[in-house]
Amino acid sequence: MQQREMADDLAELEAATTHLLEDTSTQEINIDQLYQQLIKQAQQSVQHSALLSRLDEEEQKNHEVVTLLHSMQGELKVLQQQNTGYENALHQHKHQAESLGEELQRLQVTKNVLKQKSDSAQAELHHIQQNKQDVEEENELILQQLHLVQEELERYYRDNQQLAQQLAHQQQQLAENSQQLQKLTTSFSWKVTIPIRALGKTFRKTTPEQRSLKQQITLLKKSTLFDTEWYLSTYPDVAESGMLAIKHYLKVGAFEGRNPSEHFDTNWYLKLYSDVVEAELNPLVHYLKYGQKEGREPKATS
Repeated sequence: MQQREMADDLAELEAATTHLLEDTSTQEINIDQLYQQLIKQAQQSVQHSALLSRLDEEEQKNHEVVTLLHSMQGELKVLQQQNTGYENALHQHKHQAESLGEELQRLQVTKNVLKQKSDSAQAELHHIQQNKQDVEEENELILQQLHLVQEELERYYRDNQQLAQQLAHQQQQLAENSQQLQKLTTSFSWKVTIPIRALGKTFRKTTPEQRSLKQQITLLKKSTLFDTEWYLSTYPDVAESGMLAIKHYLKVGAFEGRNPSEHFDTNWYLKLYSDVVEAELNPLVHYLKYGQKEGREPKATS
């Protein structure tokens, strides 16, 4: 009986011990949870302290920002005042710019007028320079012709001196021969040889210059570029000289720059074709013999 009671007591003791162990385990778990909560609260407290510290710093920064904002507001007022001054200055500058724009337009109109006058003056200057060049070329041609005429006159002067000497000598011989001729013409032999002398005149020799002049006269007579009536009416001094018009042009007129007709320009031809001047040929003779075949022009074409 006692053993059974002891067994029951042991069983109860074991049950109580088991229950106590369970309670102890539960309490340990609760203690661990409390410990974890304490640790968590401690961490939160540290975080709260850090947050408070950061809040203090942020508050200090906010105070500095507010102070800076007040300072910036003052500067902003100054800038607004400056901006107002700038706007007033800009308005004045805009007004000045409009005035300058109007002045620029007036200057542009004046510039266009001056440019037109300048272009006109340049065109006139170019025309004057062209005329000057033409005059210089014409003067040069005239000087060349004068040089040729001077050389021709000097040659004529020398020839005239020689002719004068020859004439004086021939006059002396003529005086001597006239006496002999008078005797000869009264002789019988003179009368008999009259037909023979007439035939000799037909075959009398001429000089090269005379033959050349005769050929040139024949050439000009065949051409319509030499107009005798026009030449005599244009240059009345030719008729007064008693020289044939065609012969005057060949020997004198061309050197003086005279035209053989209204269809041939002597000066223009010599000016355009300098090789004719160098060859010392009569310009119309050159044109009829060579220039016409070479396609040269007798006068300026409009």
